[in-house]
Amino acid sequence: MSRRLIAAGNLRFCWTLLLVAFVASCLGLTSKSVCGQQPPAIEFNLLDLPGSRLALNKLANPAIATFEKRPLAECLESLSEFYNVAIWIDRRVDRSRLISLVGLASKEFPDANTTFGRIRAIAKLGDAEAGLIENIVYVGPKEDLAAVQFSAVRLHNEIVKARKAMKSGTRAETKLLRWDELTTPTELLNTIGQQWSVQVDATLPHDLMHAGKLPASTLATQLTLLFAGFGQQVECKSANTFTVSGLTKTTDWKSDYAAKAVQTSQYSAAKKDHPHAMMQMRGGVCTIIGPTAFHLRLLTVRTAPVRNLEPKFTLSEVRGPIEQIVGGLAKHLSLEVSWSEAIPLSKKQAVISFGVLKAKTPDEILAQLAKECELSIQRDGETIVVSPQ
Repeated sequence: MSRRLIAAGNLRFCWTLLLVAFVASCLGLTSKSVCGQQPPAIEFNLLDLPGSRLALNKLANPAIATFEKRPLAECLESLSEFYNVAIWIDRRVDRSRLISLVGLASKEFPDANTTFGRIRAIAKLGDAEAGLIENIVYVGPKEDLAAVQFSAVRLHNEIVKARKAMKSGTRAETKLLRWDELTTPTELLNTIGQQWSVQVDATLPHDLMHAGKLPASTLATQLTLLFAGFGQQVECKSANTFTVSGLTKTTDWKSDYAAKAVQTSQYSAAKKDHPHAMMQMRGGVCTIIGPTAFHLRLLTVRTAPVRNLEPKFTLSEVRGPIEQIVGGLAKHLSLEVSWSEAIPLSKKQAVISFGVLKAKTPDEILAQLAKECELSIQRDGETIVVSPQ
């Protein structure tokens, strides 16, 4: 009798295990989730900030840019300036790697017609990967990207919680960050500490950085980017005190979003790239569980409307060789470029700073560029003709 009871008990236990496994597979849960080890929940989401959503919209806009045997850093800087998106290149990425990116979308780079697609294609050609951290595109080692993105998300959540506990409010503060040529990481860390009135207990190796700037961004993002290049992450001990540890490999996290902020139509495609990730819709709330890239894929983007009117531009200052600037503008306008043989190569490669004001038409921009270059630059049908003045 006892043997029968034990056998029946074992049978019921086996059926219970099968049922749990079946439910788990239907819900897309990983073994960790079944065992109760849920991904960390984020209450104060870095991706909910206005700057993050604006950057996401910019990156989804169409982009046309080609490069032939140009250094990786130069390619990314050109895209950054022309499309007004901030890019941070990890110190471990070879900035001098020559990149050739010709043509539009392909099987290898299916989203290369967007601004983010172009950046990502260049990163991949440089044996790196690109991903958004708040409002800045981080280009770094592929194996660390998801962990670095989560590090920023986690740190921002910890900072806001710490300040809430001190009754300092939960509004996310942002600040601009600039540094000069040959600034060391320690000097940049000191600048961040002074601007934010915080103390970071860390010693960074000696290194020399190129001059740069970041748009108004959170303390979490700035610290994460700086320490990521050394394989480290920042831990929040209090609202104004921080320590550093080695970068963990945690990549998945969960957070709630308003249902209207999520584009459910992208779920199937996003799920193919992240099979273990999940999306749960309950009324007007959508819970997303997975790496940052999965969260970003599902967030609603609003790209600039396409009109048949003459294009207009809102560009910041662009710096580079005349030939590259003219070529980039021509590609953006889907025009060809015809250079006069009377223009020497040294003139084409001369570096200029070209500032474009708001709401400029192509012809107005060409006139402004011609004045800056001291050349004649005119549009003739589908061709930009460049000749001596």
